[in-house]
Amino acid sequence: ENEVLDLVMDLRKMMLPFTAMNFQQDSSSSGKKLTLSHYVKGIATPMGISHLLCISQSASRRLHLRLARAPVGPTLTFEVEQFSLSKEIRAIQRRPY
Repeated sequence: ENEVLDLVMDLRKMMLPFTAMNFQQDSSSSGKKLTLSHYVKGIATPMGISHLLCISQSASRRLHLRLARAPVGPTLTFEVEQFSLSKEIRAIQRRPY
């Protein structure tokens, strides 16, 4: 799970300045999971956001990347089979910076 959080932060850094670095999922929804459509209606549409990248992990530990166009566009879903974090890539480079 820690690697998934690192992946989310890497994606946010990659998309700067067009991302919300400090976005936190609202946990005060009385244990109810919010769907992508809730985020589109509650956040994306009022703020004028046109695209959303969402990473989710299922109970079977499978990782999915969803690319959605707000408010009514298509949603593409990809299963992430493997990934490399930026810190792992920096660790194997001869000159990381």
